Amino acid sequence: MNRVWGMLRWVREKMNIKLALVVLVMGTGLSMGYIGYRRISGKQALPEPKKVVTGGGAPIPGDPAEFATPAAAEAPVYDPHAPVGAPTQPPPFAFNSNAYGTPATTPPADSTPPAYSADTGAPAQLAPYQPVVAGDNAAYAADPAQPPAEEAPLPSAPPDGQPAPFNSFAAAPGDPPANPIRGSASLSDDPATEPTPTEAMQPNAYAPPGYDSAPTEPIPTAYNPMPLRSAPLSLAPETASPNSYAPQVAATDLAEPAPRALGGYSSSAAASPRDAGARSEATGQGTPGERHFEGAQTPALTLEKVAPAEIQVGKLATFELHVKNVGQIPAQQVQVTDQIPRGTQLVEAKPQFQRAADGTLVWPLGTMQPGDEKVIQLQVMPQAEGEIGSVAQVTFAATATARSISTRPLLTIEHSAPEKLLIGETLNMTITVSNPGTGAATGVVVEEDVPQGLSHQSGNELEYEIGTLRPGESKRMELTLRADKAGIIKNTIVVRGDANLAAQHEINIEVIAPQLQVGVVGPKKRFLERPATYTVSVSNPGTAAARDVELVAYLPRGMKFVETDSQGTYDPQQHAVFWSLQELPATKAGNVKLTAMPQEVGDQKLRIEGRADLGLNTAFEQVVSVDAAAELIHTIADLSDPIEVGSDTTYEVKVTNIGTKSATNIRISAMLPPELKALSGEGPTRAANDGSRVIFEPLARLNPQEEAVFRIQANAQKAGDFIIRVQISSNEWPNPVTREESTRVYLDR
Repeated sequence: MNRVWGMLRWVREKMNIKLALVVLVMGTGLSMGYIGYRRISGKQALPEPKKVVTGGGAPIPGDPAEFATPAAAEAPVYDPHAPVGAPTQPPPFAFNSNAYGTPATTPPADSTPPAYSADTGAPAQLAPYQPVVAGDNAAYAADPAQPPAEEAPLPSAPPDGQPAPFNSFAAAPGDPPANPIRGSASLSDDPATEPTPTEAMQPNAYAPPGYDSAPTEPIPTAYNPMPLRSAPLSLAPETASPNSYAPQVAATDLAEPAPRALGGYSSSAAASPRDAGARSEATGQGTPGERHFEGAQTPALTLEKVAPAEIQVGKLATFELHVKNVGQIPAQQVQVTDQIPRGTQLVEAKPQFQRAADGTLVWPLGTMQPGDEKVIQLQVMPQAEGEIGSVAQVTFAATATARSISTRPLLTIEHSAPEKLLIGETLNMTITVSNPGTGAATGVVVEEDVPQGLSHQSGNELEYEIGTLRPGESKRMELTLRADKAGIIKNTIVVRGDANLAAQHEINIEVIAPQLQVGVVGPKKRFLERPATYTVSVSNPGTAAARDVELVAYLPRGMKFVETDSQGTYDPQQHAVFWSLQELPATKAGNVKLTAMPQEVGDQKLRIEGRADLGLNTAFEQVVSVDAAAELIHTIADLSDPIEVGSDTTYEVKVTNIGTKSATNIRISAMLPPELKALSGEGPTRAANDGSRVIFEPLARLNPQEEAVFRIQANAQKAGDFIIRVQISSNEWPNPVTREESTRVYLDR
């Protein structure tokens, strides 16, 4: 049993070893396959940065082929933002959503020719690149994943169909690039060394990471290959990215145009960088170039450096630089730079060169036409053994131009309407919008804020979208409004368009309307059964004639209609009087008469109403206070007249209340002359007699239409004509009313 268990353990151990071997072999195969695929596809990882030995012309450890210019590359996809270069070369950088500087792919280490021998292969094609902007962003960082500091976005394009405002892009902060787009490349017959560039050239796009050399002062040149900046360029530190020599794009945001008053025109807008604290404006000075500079400008140069495979100390050696324009257009401002190899001494150079501050040799070659080739020879005397070589570089500029026709769209608007219209009528407004400018006006919208006094069924804020209005084009439209309120109304209509275009137009519209006012003039207090005559008036203080005017006087129940004039009609059913008028002109008035009789005591309300077309309606009321009154009348008569001396006669006094109210506390007294002697008094109340005067006690009440009779007896004492006086008063009539009666007394003997 133990032997069996031992066999099983041995088999398991052998199986584990075999399984491990199988896994190891498969892993190795997969790794080798992946490495091969990466090499074939050209997508192997970037080499680790190598330590750079500072100093002009010193070789850099490593394979020299790593730093040679690639012989060919895939044709790039057209990018309007990419710099101008040879169509067969990869762009220096591509734009994406994350950053503007995409690291260039490092060429495979085994794709370059061996050092120290003539390159028998095709010379490398050089693509132009943009110069680095001086300032804080002089070079990109070393980390390919890290974008340049304070990167600015590309400028926004104006809306489709809208001409860009003048001066819409401002200069970027700092010194602007002084050069047009340039090309740059370097070739070497030796391991790459670190050249110190002058202001007139840029580092190679395929230079190794850690390219660290101090900047130099600008080199004066008789060829004037390019304008120089006032400050040298700064190269990236050791942490620089392989993409550190890609150009820094100085981009600005298209700023919104400043607000502008209506009716004016603004043709420019300020633009400023995204990180700028204040807006800046720059005045344009450029003009279109020659026609042959239009379109894609793709000059291409090849730079080939030829060196002997072996040189000897103390024996002259010749190095050659071959520069050729293999493109289809001229290359501008061509400039070749090289350094004297370390361990040698320069004896002669053809053509003559210029020397930079750090010893770099500079050949400004000017303009090279398509097919031109130039050869530079350097004779050096070797002084030391070892690897001898240097890095040469060529830079050039591509000139491109484009032209646009700058137009200025303008907007004008006019509208017309009747100067006067009657309230309630519709107003037809004619609107004309024109573009007298030279460019198409886009986004054109007509706006109407309906003023108070006018109305539209859709509301007070109206818009009509026209869209695009071509130069010289006009559009006409109509707007219908309703007049709701009388008066002079100012209407303002506005047209707006893209690029802050706006115009407005104003007109005054007078809305006329009739008005009605009614009134009544007459007694405000009346006693019962006392007729009252009233003047009823109607007027039109408005600005238009009132039509189909109707005037109505509604009588109260306590007043009776008596009469009227002006063909008034009394309607007993409504207890009202009606007058009709076909038209009452503006500012005119009319009057009619009305007589009524108060029938009831109290406040009687007389109501006057006026009506007319357009819904006119007005009213006026007057209250008439009606009261009742006690009105006493009395008469006196002698029952016997004439009488003899010594005879008696009776005087009868009748008191009647002919008023509408009871008389109270009625007082009666009679006064006789001395020739007549009062004997007694009879009546509803007792009488007091002193011989010459009879006074009755007051009668408490005498109702309307009632009568009271009082009698006075007297004796004639002497012949002659004598007068008796009777006075009556009451609470309602406190002042006594006197009546007289004459009696003749004669002697009968």
